Amino acid sequence: MMGLQCGVRPTFFGIDLIEGLQPFTEGTIEISNVREEITGVRLTPNAPERDRAYSLSLRCFDHIGRCHSKAELLPAMAKDVVAH
Repeated sequence: MMGLQCGVRPTFFGIDLIEGLQPFTEGTIEISNVREEITGVRLTPNAPERDRAYSLSLRCFDHIGRCHSKAELLPAMAKDVVAH
């Protein structure tokens, strides 16, 4: 499990990446809200979207408050993340 949060209080957002074998179906990825400001991405090791799920934008961490959304934190899956 890897969780990344970014922002300046009181506004923050984050992505939780959870990779595991159970109880997931092989080769799948699930995206859901953990909380309003945090999106969970659960996947199996052989999920086709695995590379995209780990394509986090480190640009968000080189300056405090630089990124303003979950879509900027995980740009490779921006449309999926924004929908949740």
